[in-house]
Amino acid sequence: MTPQKKIKIALDENRMSIHGVQILFGFQLQAPFQKLFDALPESSRYASLIAFGLLTGAVALLIAPSAYHRIVTGGGAEASLQRGITWLIDIALLLLALAIGIDLYLVGDRVLGGLAGPILGLAFCLTAFVFWYGLELMHLTKRTRPLPSSAPGGESKLEDRIDFVLTEARVVLPGVQALLGFQLIVVLTETFSKLPGS
Repeated sequence: MTPQKKIKIALDENRMSIHGVQILFGFQLQAPFQKLFDALPESSRYASLIAFGLLTGAVALLIAPSAYHRIVTGGGAEASLQRGITWLIDIALLLLALAIGIDLYLVGDRVLGGLAGPILGLAFCLTAFVFWYGLELMHLTKRTRPLPSSAPGGESKLEDRIDFVLTEARVVLPGVQALLGFQLIVVLTETFSKLPGS
């Protein structure tokens, strides 16, 4: 795969990541303006502020690759650019996982109480770490042969299949991410507190 193709794939992955972070960032900004936010314990309000700070950091890290690509490299393809984008996305995803974990803790605590909040937040963080980082670490520790660039029988090349997957993900992910944000913020609306416990 050419360096230009690797950079394009990295920028596409970055674009997918930033959509979700921006949506959650917007909902995090909105939370203090909900009527029930003041009813939260002070520790929960501080936790929400920490989640907001983590999302702010994730937004900054995910915006950086595009700015660097345009400003520093003039839209060119430097070998270090792809590695830099990957590192920035890795760090941003860590911040995102922690922020969503905190938000799920707040939702679980508000809705179910007891240990539900901490368990829900921790379960999400562990799941995210396993799928976002653990699988990659397992892959790096195995010695595998590189895949051929084209398969026999006229099947698509690996890089074409990667393009297809990224395009398909760009169709699905924004909606899923928006729904996640709506689900998180609805817990702080006045109408939610009027719903029956079940």
